[in-house]
Amino acid sequence: MAFNIVEFFVGAGGSHIGFMQNGFKTLYVNDFDKNALKTLEYNNKEHLKNAIIDDADILEINPKQLKKNT
Repeated sequence: MAFNIVEFFVGAGGSHIGFMQNGFKTLYVNDFDKNALKTLEYNNKEHLKNAIIDDADILEINPKQLKKNT
């Protein structure tokens, strides 16, 4: 059984590797550091191709809207 995840404060993806290796499907990743997200995307192109990659400040994220989008 595969699980869907959303990740906040994902950085360059250290913990993301573990999720990916264990079959989790990423729906959404967030970090305010644009360079960290670029690194994450570069290293996980195939795994993140359908995920929402968001560099918004965590305080600006609307949980209800996020739920609708994922």
